[in-house]
Amino acid sequence: MVKYLFGKVVYLFLKVNTGILGGMAETINDRIKKVRLELGLSQVKFCKEIFLSPGHYAGIEIYNREVNNRVIKLISVIYNVREEYLKTGKEPMFAKGPDLKLQKMIGIFQELPDEYKDYVLQQIDQLKKLRIKTEKTRKGGRKREYV
Repeated sequence: MVKYLFGKVVYLFLKVNTGILGGMAETINDRIKKVRLELGLSQVKFCKEIFLSPGHYAGIEIYNREVNNRVIKLISVIYNVREEYLKTGKEPMFAKGPDLKLQKMIGIFQELPDEYKDYVLQQIDQLKKLRIKTEKTRKGGRKREYV
């Protein structure tokens, strides 16, 4: 146990203070944090979606916890991150282009009270109808309507 902790301390010292390890030593823990930051999520929001306690997730980011295949799979499925990126760092990060706006919208939506959620859904439905109406107007050659 002492040997393990000593190894961690030396690794962190070299990585943080000297820069000797540089970019070559990026770990899976680093890449998971990078994904979270790219998505613009707090640790709490990020770990809640992948079914980890905040303490466990914080341990991953500060190298106190190992990352297992279950965590890799959950991050991959829930956040559309390529497993290969998490394991090796090979780009691109996301399986298809990251839809950061959608992730942000989902995060905000989840925090709303139910009555606000209903209102937001009604507004989205109205925007969809307006878009369809506008597209039909364009195809028909008539002037575009503004509401």
